[in-house]
Amino acid sequence: MSDVDAYQIEVEKNGRYDVVELMIGTVRGPRGKRNLYGEAHMRDLYTPRIYFKVQHVQSLEELFDRFMTQLIHRGFTPLRFRESTKTYWGDWSYIDLSRYDTEDLERAKERINFL
Repeated sequence: MSDVDAYQIEVEKNGRYDVVELMIGTVRGPRGKRNLYGEAHMRDLYTPRIYFKVQHVQSLEELFDRFMTQLIHRGFTPLRFRESTKTYWGDWSYIDLSRYDTEDLERAKERINFL
């Protein structure tokens, strides 16, 4: 598969910045078929613990995109990311939000402004 074993994503929500780490593993399915699996935990000011899980994907791109969709759905704005290999963290890269449906972010901002 790939040497990447984790992603760190810098996110913003309600004016608060945080970094969430998505750990990546390989799971063997039926007949030795390998699938990628991603898992992340984080805390939010209003939620004691948030658990993210991405499973049954074939490529790192699909895993990353599905995780970005989960973050956006929960009201987090992904800003930039970096990849980890077994030896070092890569450089930070900005995330192109135009690739994702950001309607959930817009609804979350409207709720905050309403209060």
